[in-house]
Amino acid sequence: MSPSKEKRLKIGDWVTVHGYIYFDYDTKKQRVILKSKCTFDGQIVGGTTKQLGKIIGGSSGGLDGYDYDQAYLSVEKTVFVWLVRKGITNKEIFVLPEDLTLHENYEGELPWKWTNSYKWTERDRKSLSEYVKDAPRNKQGQFSKT
Repeated sequence: MSPSKEKRLKIGDWVTVHGYIYFDYDTKKQRVILKSKCTFDGQIVGGTTKQLGKIIGGSSGGLDGYDYDQAYLSVEKTVFVWLVRKGITNKEIFVLPEDLTLHENYEGELPWKWTNSYKWTERDRKSLSEYVKDAPRNKQGQFSKT
């Protein structure tokens, strides 16, 4: 599909993220993009541009403290990224446009806080209860090491 016929993303759209990015500095003081692959659903809450380049200058200052040079980023390239959230109180995640897939008619709400915790079902609880009944115990009824 050509870029002109592609559906444009907008704030509030639900998307599937196939990988996210974060920014770091390498050993040459170069600001670079690091990619991480994972898949999750989220909502677009904004978009921004991030600058890539090299850090120039910066000194520890002289003995009197007046000889301090402020470091700055020499911008070589800018990259547009979408800001996606998994939950209302979760931090935004930087995602490149090519790592997003739009959910067409998604009916859902952003949770207050997304967690990676396991949701216990009644079947899981019963299974664990049966397992614990047969576990070895000492005279006081406490679990003993095997």
